[in-house]
Amino acid sequence: MTWQGPEGMTPLRARVRRAVRELHGVPHEILGALERQIREDPGLLLDAWHELKGAGRDTDRIVNRHVVRASAIVGDVLRALGREAGDRWRDQSDVAKGLVALLAEELRAGQTLEDT
Repeated sequence: MTWQGPEGMTPLRARVRRAVRELHGVPHEILGALERQIREDPGLLLDAWHELKGAGRDTDRIVNRHVVRASAIVGDVLRALGREAGDRWRDQSDVAKGLVALLAEELRAGQTLEDT
């Protein structure tokens, strides 16, 4: 069973980018907005699963409190899926770190745009 949606991380990245812009780069507010959006549409997370997992594995340093919150979001989506989640539980930490890495990347991009 594949979880990679046809657009991969594009829709999630667009939501993160919009949240960064609208919430003026305040990380906990952006993560809160993403949490609400992912709860309403778990497909945002599931479609980006493999890319987030890879990004999380490649990330050495992530702010722990954001990872804890992101991990709770990922866990809630997996619990809602029940048996359909299968072995995705083993990726929970990497996907959560990937979600926070995506947020950090878009925050940096937003700051760069503001500086120019």
